[in-house]
Amino acid sequence: MKQSNQSQKGGTSFPKLSLVIPCYNEAERLEKLFVPLAGFEKKWKGELEVLIVDDGSTDGTEEAIRQHPVFRELEAAGRARLITYRPNRGKGFALKTGVMEATGDYILTLDADMSMKPGQLLRWMEMNGGRLPENEIWIASRELKDSSTEGDQSRRLAGNIFNRIVRILTPLDVKDTQCGFKLYPAAVAKRLFSRMKVHGWAHDVELLYRARLEGIPEREMPIQWFQEPGSKVSVVRDALKMLMQVLMVTLLLKWQFFISDPVRSIFGKNDNISGGGDRASVFRLLYFLSLAFLLFYMPYISKDYGITGDEDVQYVYGEHLYDYFASGGSNDTAQNCCPDLGANAPQNLHFYGGSFDLLASTVHHTLGLKGDPFRTRHFLNALFGFLALLFAAKLAKMYGGYTAGFLAILLLVLTPRFFGHSMNNPKDIPFAAAYIVSIYFLLKSIRQFPRPRISSLIGLTLGIALAISIRIGGLMLIGFTGLLGLWEVFANPELRKHFSRDFKHYLKIVLGVSLLGYALGILFWPYAHLDPINNPMKALGLMEQFNVGVRVLFEGKYIMSTEVPWYYEPKFMLLTLPLALMAGLILLPFAFLHKSYNKRHLLMLLFTVIFPLAYAIYKSSPLYDGMRHFLFVVPILAVLSALSWKALICKVPGRAGKGAVALLLAVLLFLPLRWMIKYHPMEATYFNEISGGVEKNFGDYETDYWFNALKPAVDWLVDEELKERSDTVLIIHNVSYIVRHMMKERGIPAIDRWGRYNNAANWSNRKKNRRWSDWDYAIFTPRFLDTEILKEEWPPHNTVYTVDVEGKAMAAVIRRPSKKDSEGYEALQAGDYERAIAAFEKYLEADPDDPVVLYYLGRACLQAGRYRDAARYLERSMELRKIPIDEEQEILLAQALLQGGQVQKGLDFIRKRIGEYEARFNAIGRSGVLNEYQRLMAAYQRARQSGADEDALRKLSNKLSGPSRSVQEYIGLARRLNAFYTLGANAWQSQGNMQKAEEWKKKAGQYAKLLK
Repeated sequence: MKQSNQSQKGGTSFPKLSLVIPCYNEAERLEKLFVPLAGFEKKWKGELEVLIVDDGSTDGTEEAIRQHPVFRELEAAGRARLITYRPNRGKGFALKTGVMEATGDYILTLDADMSMKPGQLLRWMEMNGGRLPENEIWIASRELKDSSTEGDQSRRLAGNIFNRIVRILTPLDVKDTQCGFKLYPAAVAKRLFSRMKVHGWAHDVELLYRARLEGIPEREMPIQWFQEPGSKVSVVRDALKMLMQVLMVTLLLKWQFFISDPVRSIFGKNDNISGGGDRASVFRLLYFLSLAFLLFYMPYISKDYGITGDEDVQYVYGEHLYDYFASGGSNDTAQNCCPDLGANAPQNLHFYGGSFDLLASTVHHTLGLKGDPFRTRHFLNALFGFLALLFAAKLAKMYGGYTAGFLAILLLVLTPRFFGHSMNNPKDIPFAAAYIVSIYFLLKSIRQFPRPRISSLIGLTLGIALAISIRIGGLMLIGFTGLLGLWEVFANPELRKHFSRDFKHYLKIVLGVSLLGYALGILFWPYAHLDPINNPMKALGLMEQFNVGVRVLFEGKYIMSTEVPWYYEPKFMLLTLPLALMAGLILLPFAFLHKSYNKRHLLMLLFTVIFPLAYAIYKSSPLYDGMRHFLFVVPILAVLSALSWKALICKVPGRAGKGAVALLLAVLLFLPLRWMIKYHPMEATYFNEISGGVEKNFGDYETDYWFNALKPAVDWLVDEELKERSDTVLIIHNVSYIVRHMMKERGIPAIDRWGRYNNAANWSNRKKNRRWSDWDYAIFTPRFLDTEILKEEWPPHNTVYTVDVEGKAMAAVIRRPSKKDSEGYEALQAGDYERAIAAFEKYLEADPDDPVVLYYLGRACLQAGRYRDAARYLERSMELRKIPIDEEQEILLAQALLQGGQVQKGLDFIRKRIGEYEARFNAIGRSGVLNEYQRLMAAYQRARQSGADEDALRKLSNKLSGPSRSVQEYIGLARRLNAFYTLGANAWQSQGNMQKAEEWKKKAGQYAKLLK
């Protein structure tokens, strides 16, 4: 800073100093003003300028000042001026007027009552090595322990209360904003005061808030303060006025900082850009506008998303929670939820906090909403998704400024799976929001060590409480609070030096946050109310080793969730995270090299991602549904990626280099953006471009495990097929509650039945087979379908509409062309083969290419002795459907060919099938899976005999499921091979080739022996 006419004495720098003193109706107290001024004028060794601003006084203050001998002496020496105007405009306006007139290198503002004497500036200079600040505001604080105060303590208490309000409403952590004694470098003062809008008592808040937004640091300094009588401030009269001014200041400054300044800078109309120049202001604008847009956009589009797989039971749990709290605890069904959902529904919901479900039910009931309760749930779910976005942006901004904050928003919004889940995942998205909120306030508190702001600690406490109230795994955040706090203390030399002094303070912080967070976390958890310590710990143990096995499609085969490989979650992330985000993670070394980032805090962020994943791998925790259970780390990943991209842009030299990096990032972000627009609302099915997208991964990995496709499927069925119908529609589906509820909400008179799409045994099972049921339409999703079905026979025959993602059907609507097939099935079961043949042939007039009807028609013809017709229909069925309907289909075709006189054709067919099946049979035999099955079965039997508990038996049963399926396939192949060799032996014998017949009988016997 350029300083004029500076003089030196004893190494102390004395620049030109301007004192700006506002006054209003001070005629009776001028001695208290001028006596200290006269003393200070003698002590200040540099140039001095005193500017007294009369704020429209009406008691003769102006004339009294002009006649005072001290003023006349200073004025005569050119060291004092009186500025007057009419009418009274407020203290802030008086200060602004004086500052803009000041000519000094530094400007000291102080009150006319001289409750703080100007000579104390000399003490401050001694504390700073005899110099004044370069680019810093010094603020007198009566709340520092080195300060001394005398006066009305009630006024001080009112000031403290006001300051607490200021610290809550603004990012200011200054303990005494209202103290009038402040020192500014002149350039800083003029920039801040020229933009000041509030002229009343809250002007201090506006000035310091502007300084904070512009990155100008402030430093609180000790002061000696004595309250002089006759103050113009009334605690009662002015308190509400000051509060309203603070609110106005907050809104005004945010508007100016985020909107008006950036817009003016874009059009070149702002000569005084705050906060780092044009580029920074543009990113502030983008940061603000994107968040404002998402705040409204996400809840708005939540209506496009349907009920998810678990959401029906979560809704019921929420209703039980609402009843529990509405009844004062007398309705205790939520403490053991929820037996009323049926034997097939989860019985472990009470092990979850359920705060989101309680909130959704409470909002729906309290507001008296008459519509679909799931619309309410999805609206709130989207707000939690936005909360996660907001705090990811704030966390990135805290370390990398608004550029990194905006990049974090883009990276997280354009992570399709996270965005899609944000609308209707009532477990994982609220937990993700709680997690990122907690990490943000934890790191913010750490940055403020050793004395973190109370607002930061409150935020951390509430974040932990919210996490625990959703999922007991939130307890790890308590561990993070202690661990990361210790890390910061011992890694920071300044903090480590005073650790023994501050130990009790740190301990109070950790214990206070942990205990209060835990207490608030279980406040809305009825199961925890029964035993606040042991029940949450029991829930934690059960969640670490989830005792319900779920069938999981992974790497092209089904395995149980209890048996997923250690790399299940990392691989799913590699397949489904967008390329822009993953590229940023690869670029993490640039973030650690970036000089403005705190590398220790980057490591802390990385730890909050790696630890949960490593712990789940270490504990072999059951996992399913892709990355669903680890969505909570995705916002942290987006923050790290954003910081890396910003660091790379800063590192690359030249405008062209930076432009090339920005272009690359834009292209990578455009890929998921285009995909999300095209396939909305199916964002949760996304696979990234390197993995081959949904098209390549369909049938190898879970896609729409959340059943999002059911809503657009039902909407199409209602709008295109059923809107003109007044009769009751019969619908069969494999996701009962969701379809039933949506039909009811759409006002469609429908009877729905559950039916499994495919299972070899079900084709002849009257109760489960959709073919036996009376239905008009069917709606099926690919969840749990055999991989062969997914890759070869999906979508099914007679599909009239599909919800497609990259050409793969996430749901299929099937229209039944005729019900004659049902008549044929009944006749076939009754043994009336001719009636069955007639019914099936009638059905084929409406649908000549139905492979299942052709199969059963072939069976009926075979039973009726019409072997040639049987072979023709069975062959046609196999041409249309590559996968056999059941184990018997190929055997029946061989039988029809042989008995119909097509012996050579039949033998050729048998040989081909034997070759295929024996290869598979032998491969299973060599794999060791049979020995594994026997070992697990023996362990299971021993556990049963020893009286093991239900959980232990369930775990062993889950482990058996994988080998059990292989054993079932092994046995099924043996049955088929036995049947084929038996048929072939008979054919060879009929042709007189006894040697072949004996060979084949021997092979048939080997498989028959195995089956026994």
